[in-house]
Amino acid sequence: MIYMLVDKLAETILTGENVGFFLGIPITGENITGTSGEFMVKNPPIFPRSCNSLSVKPEDVTVTSDSDGSTVTVTDIIEDDEGRAVGFETDGSETTVTASYVEELEPFLAQGVTVDIKQDTKEVSILNNAAKLTAYAGMTITIKSDQILSANGLEQFKKLMFYEESSETSESVYRLMDKPLNLYGYMTFHVADETLGRIYFENVKMSPSLPAAKAGDNLTFDLEMTVAETPKLILPKGG
Repeated sequence: MIYMLVDKLAETILTGENVGFFLGIPITGENITGTSGEFMVKNPPIFPRSCNSLSVKPEDVTVTSDSDGSTVTVTDIIEDDEGRAVGFETDGSETTVTASYVEELEPFLAQGVTVDIKQDTKEVSILNNAAKLTAYAGMTITIKSDQILSANGLEQFKKLMFYEESSETSESVYRLMDKPLNLYGYMTFHVADETLGRIYFENVKMSPSLPAAKAGDNLTFDLEMTVAETPKLILPKGG
């Protein structure tokens, strides 16, 4: 049990190095060939799509058989040496399957993230009382993340804001989307290797943004997003 009265002088102060911001990009209909019931996804790591856990669970991946289209049960998640979810195991004999999941992406060189919540309110007067009540209605939730562009940053632009066009050249051609993807996101809070908790965001839409340049300075851009659902706070279960 954690008491709300603590030794304040012993508390650990959290700073920017104790928080991370991640996005999730839906991947649908990915064909994967595996062996012995083990399949490695093509766009790792896997994001916790259910948004109710601090780790990836089997229900975060949907798998169907390529042979008959039936649903294949995912029995376990495969992690790499750093604990990132990179694949899954099944209970079937299929060697080729189609998987749908969410790819996890950490925006490169984020300098800040701000979540802003505005709620509609209305003051209500009542008879026979001088006091006023406040009625609360819908919320508007936005996320803004300040970014510095790095050499690999254009790859993230491609995934988040562009789609591929056919091209007769030797280069790949991508065009800016006119409608945003439906993304996921979370903020994670940690001290060293201990995860304190996460705040999950579902139904996230991102406004298009391109880098700004100034002589002698870093290339910067902002990721601005709206969130349609109220966030979830996920904490480790206490003893």
